[in-house]
Amino acid sequence: MYKVNCKLPLNLDEDDRHFFEKQSSYYISPSKIKTIKNAFVSHEGLVIKNGVLAKRCAFNLTGNEDNTFYYQFWRTTIEQYLVCKFGKSLKSINLNDQNYLLIHSKWFNYAFWLTDFIVRLILAEESGWLKKTKLIYPESWDDIPYVKESLQAFDVEKEIIPNGQHLFVKNLIMPETRSWSFSFHPNHIEKIRNKFSALAISKTQEQKFPKKIYASRGQRGIRCVENETELIRLLNEFEYESVQFENYSFWEQAAMMSQATHFISLH
Repeated sequence: MYKVNCKLPLNLDEDDRHFFEKQSSYYISPSKIKTIKNAFVSHEGLVIKNGVLAKRCAFNLTGNEDNTFYYQFWRTTIEQYLVCKFGKSLKSINLNDQNYLLIHSKWFNYAFWLTDFIVRLILAEESGWLKKTKLIYPESWDDIPYVKESLQAFDVEKEIIPNGQHLFVKNLIMPETRSWSFSFHPNHIEKIRNKFSALAISKTQEQKFPKKIYASRGQRGIRCVENETELIRLLNEFEYESVQFENYSFWEQAAMMSQATHFISLH
């Protein structure tokens, strides 16, 4: 077990302290790489073996640190398994010819892709499994630029799976997810930084990026600052530049953040 201590925000009001103290420290166990024979993999990356969900095939399955979803996820996935096995209303594919690598799971967005799915890929690379497997690659990933671009950093063979298809996999290689959504292993974050920073700078060496950044969500339209025009005007006095990250490629974003000296954002 590894204990992680997090510093509380410096401007924390006493009335808000209870929101943060719960997560001020936590224990995490190392992520293992599991080899699972004859697994059922849902289109969301949930894994059934012998009628139960594989441990840490997704966040928040067990424990009391976050909302837990084991029964909810198990019920949906076991129903999908039974229909694929004995019915006809769901489509499935049999993957029997070699080892297949699974890195995605139920929770999927930009942050989880970087801080968990890419970590699982790095762990597979470090262990030597990456060269001995095919990556299970949902067809929909071709429509997600940050997925396609970040995978350029890895030499991996892909098995493209049509959207919505479930899988019966004879030999599944599954690096574990972290236990719950807010638990981060510092060494894993460092691995991500080491993997992408230098490569991002080399890919964008002709470009110049601001050193002092304010990340605007104005184009995104959610979690926006109400008086953003006023805020940007103030920050300009301190030489901050307003950046909308949607307008940059994955590698441009990584290079920009690698070279930034100051960063302001709303979470």
